[in-house]
Amino acid sequence: MSHRSSSVIHVGFTNTGTTSLQLNFFSRRKDIFYVGEPYRDRGGLFSSLRFVEDFRYDETQISLECLELIFGRSEGKTVVVSDETLCDSPQLYFAPNVLPRDVIASRLFRLFQPAQIVFTIRKQEEYVTSMYLNLKRNSGFFDRMPVPPLSRWYRGMLSQVRTYFLQNIDFSEAIALYEQIFGRENILVLPLEQLVVDGPKKYLQTLCDFIGLDLSEEDIHHYADARNVRMSQRRSMACELLPDDRFAALYEGLGQEFGRERLDQFLDTGERAEAALGEEDLSDLTARVGSGNRRLAEEYGLDLERYGYTLAAKPSALAKPVRIAPVRDDASGRTDHLVAVIEAQRKAKGKQIAAMRKSFATERGAFQARIGELQASLDAERDAQARQVAQMRETFAAEREAAAARIGEVEGTLKLERAAFGARIGELEAVLNRDRKAFVTRIDGLEQTLDDQRTGHGKQITEMQEIFALEREAMAARIREVDARLQGEREAFVARIDELHASLDGERVGHAKLIADMQAILAAEREAFVARIHALETSLGRERAATAKHIADMQETSAAEREASLARISELDEKLKVEREAFLARIRELETSPNADRQAQES
Repeated sequence: MSHRSSSVIHVGFTNTGTTSLQLNFFSRRKDIFYVGEPYRDRGGLFSSLRFVEDFRYDETQISLECLELIFGRSEGKTVVVSDETLCDSPQLYFAPNVLPRDVIASRLFRLFQPAQIVFTIRKQEEYVTSMYLNLKRNSGFFDRMPVPPLSRWYRGMLSQVRTYFLQNIDFSEAIALYEQIFGRENILVLPLEQLVVDGPKKYLQTLCDFIGLDLSEEDIHHYADARNVRMSQRRSMACELLPDDRFAALYEGLGQEFGRERLDQFLDTGERAEAALGEEDLSDLTARVGSGNRRLAEEYGLDLERYGYTLAAKPSALAKPVRIAPVRDDASGRTDHLVAVIEAQRKAKGKQIAAMRKSFATERGAFQARIGELQASLDAERDAQARQVAQMRETFAAEREAAAARIGEVEGTLKLERAAFGARIGELEAVLNRDRKAFVTRIDGLEQTLDDQRTGHGKQITEMQEIFALEREAMAARIREVDARLQGEREAFVARIDELHASLDGERVGHAKLIADMQAILAAEREAFVARIHALETSLGRERAATAKHIADMQETSAAEREASLARISELDEKLKVEREAFLARIRELETSPNADRQAQES
């Protein structure tokens, strides 16, 4: 089994500086494998992990995808997953239903163990208002849905046992859940206020020390660029107006008229939006979070009081627990009997739990061993498939080069024929110019003859001049007709050459599309092959045979496509041959036409 990289999971909470960590730190480090958000081809894995219920959740398939798409690509680097929606709900009005936190945490443990967990927190007063403003912005601009005022929204969210938003208002609850699953030693709690009060160097150094990275000056420099800042008052007002269809139409028109970037820049400038809880709501919030904040401060050594968090009062050192003596029945020692029964039940329960833990450890070891076997088989199959794909790519490349060479040959032939056409047109123009000069010379000779005879033949000269004028006009008309015909032929040649260019470009695009389609087919078949890997546990041999048959089918398809390409090239050659013969026939016709006209005029 290949070496499995260690994992760091930043699970939340929202609105606690998570975007800055993702964009300014995790995504810029070269010594970690940041899974990223959006997840791209890993999106289905995390969607299943967060949204798919147990009765539809295929853990074997998800485990194989995790091994292939994450650990198989990490190259031994530390894997980092940072996604606040693993613990909090997406801040959208129309949002998918996120599974309970304990279900997601257990799935993360089975996929990424051993793993270190990072929690970023924030003063609850600001956590609530920031979540509210983000929800207001997203609901307005994405869903065009109004959000009630902050106080009414806060009370409505906390009126139920478990609500969609603000379920993590007491941070210690979710943190305690991850402590039970991953172990206290694998948890880091990082207050956002440490970044504000102590600066980015100390804030990032705490994170780097926990996950075993060296902090650089470049990391600190990148953190000067704050991400996901609070929206402006202008944008807040637009959020309130967007549910109105009339304003929505106006907003779309402004975006089209002035450009979306300029409109967004205008909306994001100016004072920041404000939202604050009333005194009654703050009192309710204090009662809900004080004890949890006190536990986090003491358990993780955090100076939350210096950062402005609400902490419950410490229990008095003078107070001592009061022991209540058991009430005994005078008639019998019934209390002692009950105590003994409870103790026996406790011991039996302890043995049962120990047995369950041992069974779970055994099953986990067997499961990991089985995953190792599947990973080895998968690696072998992947190597074989990679070799097969490489061979097919080499074949495709050779065929592509041959097709490109043939297209280049056809283009060369077309260029030569175009040059020949141009030369022939030049020759015809030269012949026409010679004929025109001969006509002019003949006319000049006739004029000289008429001048010589003008003295004794005035009347005859006049008649001859009239005849000459008529002949000159006829000749000029004929010359214009020949010019027009030559111009038409030239335009026809140019149009035909352009048509041949277009036809050749179309064929080239068709070849490129055909190659792209073949590559898409190969990619689709590869994805289908990967999707079927999870069935290797039951029928690995049958899947291998099916894959081999499928590759043979692809080779037959490739051969058929290659034959079709060759047939198309032959068809193009035949079409060019026919067109060439038509051009030659037309040129011969043009050559005979001026000669016939010239003979008619001379006669």
